[in-house]
Amino acid sequence: MLIYTLSSQPVRMAGPNLPHFDKLAHALIFGVFAYLLAWGLFAGWPALSTGRVLGLTLLCAVVWGGLDELHQWYVPFRQLDPLDLVADGVGALLVVTGWALWRRRGQPADVPS
Repeated sequence: MLIYTLSSQPVRMAGPNLPHFDKLAHALIFGVFAYLLAWGLFAGWPALSTGRVLGLTLLCAVVWGGLDELHQWYVPFRQLDPLDLVADGVGALLVVTGWALWRRRGQPADVPS
């Protein structure tokens, strides 16, 4: 709901006047989204492998990012920006990769995660 609400605003949210701050914000927001989604999937379907949960998480984050960009195309004074979608995917990928590495620590090499 937070992502949808933010992207529905007809004006860009104010932020620091830094180069590419909006891309960093996209990566951060979608990283949090990926973390929460992966956490929910692990809790809801403990039998799923780590790889499947994290792959599904990444897919959902990128699809939601694409739908968010499409939605912004129709919001006054907003635009569709493919680089925002890239930032969404990078944020989700960083979190998913970090989670996968964290889940593997301490497990024997022959035990699938």
